[in-house]
Amino acid sequence: AQSGGISKSENSGEDWYNLQQANRVLTPNTPFTASAFLNKQEGYLCGWGGVLWQTLDEGRNWREVSNVPNYNYLAASIWKGMLVLGTDDARLVFVRI
Repeated sequence: AQSGGISKSENSGEDWYNLQQANRVLTPNTPFTASAFLNKQEGYLCGWGGVLWQTLDEGRNWREVSNVPNYNYLAASIWKGMLVLGTDDARLVFVRI
C-alpha cells in the first residue's frame, strides 16, 4: 500500500493494489480519519471539516457527500441502515444511507 492513497485487497490483506481512479479524486491532502463499509460495494470515508465521500463500486470511484454537518469526524460505523459519524467533540452524527 502506498502512503496517502487508497489501496484495496481482495485476499484478506495478503496483497494490496492501488486504486488509481480513486486516488486521482482523493488526493493525499484529503484529511481522512475513518472508513465504514455497508457491504462489498458501498463504503464511506470521513475526516476533518465535514469531509465525507461515498463509493458504490468497491472503491473504484468516489463522490463527495455534501449534506453532512461541518464537524471533524474521527470515527465511522454502520448501524441500522444509518452511517454513524463520531466527532472530535464527542457528538454522534447520523446520516441516512
